[in-house]
Amino acid sequence: MNDRILIEILLKDYYNERIFQDDYKFSPSGIYYAPPHGEAESYIEYAKNLPQFSDPEVFGFHDNAAITKNLNETGALLDALVLTSGEVGGDGADDKDAVLVALANTILAEVPDPFDMVYARKHYDTDYMQSMNSVLTQELEKYNILVSLIKSSLKELKKAIAGEALLSPALEAALISMQLNAIPAIWKTKSFNSLKPLGSYIKDLNARLAFFNDWLYNGIPRVFWINMFFFAHGFLTGAK
Repeated sequence: MNDRILIEILLKDYYNERIFQDDYKFSPSGIYYAPPHGEAESYIEYAKNLPQFSDPEVFGFHDNAAITKNLNETGALLDALVLTSGEVGGDGADDKDAVLVALANTILAEVPDPFDMVYARKHYDTDYMQSMNSVLTQELEKYNILVSLIKSSLKELKKAIAGEALLSPALEAALISMQLNAIPAIWKTKSFNSLKPLGSYIKDLNARLAFFNDWLYNGIPRVFWINMFFFAHGFLTGAK
């Protein structure tokens, strides 16, 4: 059904009597239109003059879609350049492994354990007179998932480096990311959005965890950093 609707819409724009009119264009810019009837060379010449890179309007998108596309392409290019620039660490594999193990140990030591959800639910139970209780417990659960993932993946990575466990594709990708001081992709699946390098990301994470830990044991804070929330809309709704 949806395919039929799409085809009908396309036909209304590109397969109708209006295409024979000189002033009928396929897009607002006027670049795309049915060229006048002529020799084969005239059609070839028209095609040659079309933009090398199509504007978003061709696909029915807003002009801002080009910004997203360009950012994604730039990010992919920079990631490729970083990957080809060489890995950090010592000259040998043993040195690199030692650096990675030391880095994993540092992160494991710096990132605190998951929050005590039993304590959280006991002291911040659902209360229709205080909606911020639900906001807090939901955020704690999300951070617990992230912290548990970080710690478990680092422990597995250490085992893989020591030859005690299989180096899965996800762990191998995490290993490469850590060598490049980048956030492993496996963490991003459960993480808040961040464009920071690995070291700054861990500091940011610890600051967020400290904020919610203070809230958990000392009560609702007077000042909020809205970017700390996974679900900021929930916070704004609860704060009303």
